[in-house]
Amino acid sequence: MLKKTMHKFMDEQLTETTAIKQHFTIDQESLEQLKPHMSEEKYQETLKNLKLKEQNLLRNTELVIQKLHANEEAMIRKEMDKKHMQEQVELRKTMAESQAKLRM
Repeated sequence: MLKKTMHKFMDEQLTETTAIKQHFTIDQESLEQLKPHMSEEKYQETLKNLKLKEQNLLRNTELVIQKLHANEEAMIRKEMDKKHMQEQVELRKTMAESQAKLRM
């Protein structure tokens, strides 16, 4: 279950990252087309801001996905621990009953 969860979130992160990069590639191409109509300073500033926004969006997306993954993994671990505890109780109960029968 944990491996499936990890793969699920890795795939989701890859999909989101790819989409963000494609979006900003389109924006950068549009900026390149507008370059002749802009001063060099304005172009460089706009390009810098565009790259900064892309990196911030990628980082925020990564953080959100990591948080969701951690929450889901914690929930799965909690369920696994709960099942393990139940199995331990059943095992101890069975052992106690078998020892009681042996004493009789």
